[in-house]
Amino acid sequence: MAIDVGAAAIDRASDADLNGYTFIAAENPANANGKINHIEIYISIDTGTIEVASFYKTNGNVFSTRGQTGILDVEVGLNVFNAPADFTAFDINAGDYIGVHGAGANIRIEQDSSGDGKWYHFGDDIPCTDTTFSWLTDRTISLYATGTEEEEPTLKNVSDSGSGADNLADLKAFLSISESGSGIEALLGLYEKLIPDTGLAVDDILVIGEALEKLVSDSGSGIESIFGPPIPPFYKELFIKRVNYRISSQGIKCDLELGELYLPLEQEILNILRDLKNEKELLQANVKQLSV
Repeated sequence: MAIDVGAAAIDRASDADLNGYTFIAAENPANANGKINHIEIYISIDTGTIEVASFYKTNGNVFSTRGQTGILDVEVGLNVFNAPADFTAFDINAGDYIGVHGAGANIRIEQDSSGDGKWYHFGDDIPCTDTTFSWLTDRTISLYATGTEEEEPTLKNVSDSGSGADNLADLKAFLSISESGSGIEALLGLYEKLIPDTGLAVDDILVIGEALEKLVSDSGSGIESIFGPPIPPFYKELFIKRVNYRISSQGIKCDLELGELYLPLEQEILNILRDLKNEKELLQANVKQLSV
């Protein structure tokens, strides 16, 4: 949708002294947010310079500027200016008004003694912040501007392609566990990625909510990064929980009971060494007893 603001820049029944004044046209406020890139103004008498700006109310008859042109030269009749050749396109929001400041010994702008009215203030109020203007009813000045509406960003789904989908800063829709690609690896808060899965997603998860559910027998860099240095193959695959001894006339038999560890691995290894030492001492005692 095109933006338009102000009243048609035409030859009217009367005019108004613009030299040193700033006028704000009440007629036709801006209909959308965007950029002003085209300006028309009708000067009735004399040459001079103008500045044009978008104004918004801060309170009652108090205004501030939002965007503006630089200084533009004008002559008698219709004057047309376009961005970027004559000025840099400037901001305007829905509900803002268009205004002008003039400088020139006898410069005057076309005006009717009817319409929505205008605000005026003697002084160069482009730019301005919280400046109080006077109100004059039943006036229409020949100042008009158009522009382009600001486009709203297009929201993309995760399934869409292109840089817009790749660079979404706030990814609301999480990829399912079975999906692949850089989207999975880049998600910092992916708690539901299964630990036995492989790939960068497992290795690079910053917060692993269920890390301890990874089996000791599983392999891959993910397990080493959770539990520390790699475990020697023997102790990783086979754990001795208890050593049982049976003494008979045939000698001493030793049974190894396998199972889950109740103690840290280091302590279990020390216990195994102790049990092996005990086995050796018991065997020597039994041999000595049988030889008596």
